[in-house]
Amino acid sequence: MILFVVNPESGKGKGKVFWEKAEAYLKARSVAYEVWHTKQNEKLTSQIRDEAKQKKWQAVVAIGGDGTVNEVGSGLIGGAVPFGIIPSGTGNDFAFAHGIPSRPEKALARILNFQPELVDTATVNGQPMFGSTGVGFDVSVVDRVNRSGLKKWFGSFSYGMEAMKCLFSYKARSMTLKMDGKEYRLEKCWMVSVANIRQYGGGIRICPQADTQDGYLDVCCVQNLSKGQFIRAFPLTYFGWHTRHPAIRFERAQQIEIPGPESFPYHIDGEVKGTTPVRIKVQPRSLLLL
Repeated sequence: MILFVVNPESGKGKGKVFWEKAEAYLKARSVAYEVWHTKQNEKLTSQIRDEAKQKKWQAVVAIGGDGTVNEVGSGLIGGAVPFGIIPSGTGNDFAFAHGIPSRPEKALARILNFQPELVDTATVNGQPMFGSTGVGFDVSVVDRVNRSGLKKWFGSFSYGMEAMKCLFSYKARSMTLKMDGKEYRLEKCWMVSVANIRQYGGGIRICPQADTQDGYLDVCCVQNLSKGQFIRAFPLTYFGWHTRHPAIRFERAQQIEIPGPESFPYHIDGEVKGTTPVRIKVQPRSLLLL
């Protein structure tokens, strides 16, 4: 028995269409399944966690975007039930990072092959993170995208549209960053991104060397740039070319902390969750991914 958790509204309704294709595929092969819909389960994560300990599910599969991946996968961290993904959202960054096919039939064929791998996740102030977190400019972009409703119509292009607006209004600030016990003072800091995967926002390759099987998180710090320099540098992130920029610093760490006293909003996997202080910790080999 496989549990499918479907977000029918993901990707402008693509989640519903992909589930219909997946269901036909399952019926043609006489695969036993159960289906839940995210909009019908307000306590989805805890319900999956509790029932995964009791039910003999062979796997739990999310059909949706990165938000659905976080919501469903969070209930499987540290457990023995494998997690599959049929990507149908706007960005699908976590699925992309693991080579999961974009076509539902191919993604489902991979899932039914039942070859799980252990991958890393992380926690941000105790909340699960699969892809990335951060503070600064990118959080302003995420917030504007989520509030504007543009993502429903323009998909991942909405991030670029709002980024262009934010480039002219956002102001760099100073902050303190701790990585594995070492403290750093960042002056004129535009953003700090902590990533478990290479990209976010449907194509921004913020940490091109990130690997979900190395037991570390990759950290990108952008500082000491004028507004004009930052405006010129930011488009490089779409290609991963910013790694060559002298003012952009990359580190790897297992624990990262952004303390007070200043308060900065932070996001988890593209959803603004709160304000600093924030503590981020890798959870090595914590998820069985199909």
